[in-house]
Amino acid sequence: GVGVRSRVEVSVGVSRGGVRCVREGVWPRMYRDGPPRREGGPEGRAGAGSGKQGDTAHMARLTFWYEFASTYSYLSVMRISGVAAAAGVEVRWQPFLLGPIFKAQGWDTSPFNIYQAKGRYMVRDIERIAAARGLKFRMPDPFPANGLKTARLASAGMDEGWVAPFSRAVFEAQFAHGKDIASDSR
Repeated sequence: GVGVRSRVEVSVGVSRGGVRCVREGVWPRMYRDGPPRREGGPEGRAGAGSGKQGDTAHMARLTFWYEFASTYSYLSVMRISGVAAAAGVEVRWQPFLLGPIFKAQGWDTSPFNIYQAKGRYMVRDIERIAAARGLKFRMPDPFPANGLKTARLASAGMDEGWVAPFSRAVFEAQFAHGKDIASDSR
């Protein structure tokens, strides 16, 4: 089994069925028999410890990578905390930027803008999933927003404990209310 002191970082996606591993060879093999068990104690749910709120000494950890300009990140950000808590998994929030990856592909914008049919499908897909989850969705203009400043701010909050609520607030402003997150105005 996986011991508490083992630290495994996997990239995951959040789907309607819950957390799924993108790297199929890692998640199913490690968690085939359920969540990790505490070392040196009775079998129990990962995260079972002193019982104090915020006790993460015995929790499995997950690094959650997300991009502030991503519509699909919006859907994941708005539900990862609840899904992870239910599974006894501690989430380490890690913003990143897709812009440099797009540039390396020779793109100057999102593939959802380059390939219009793909963009139309994405909007319908996000609207459908957001509605099913009780989330508002409004496509922001411009899209994609430049998330550099927002990602830098979120990175500052990673060690100070406010990255998750900050990130949720930014995503809600952008994708529920159509705000431009690159703008310095409120």
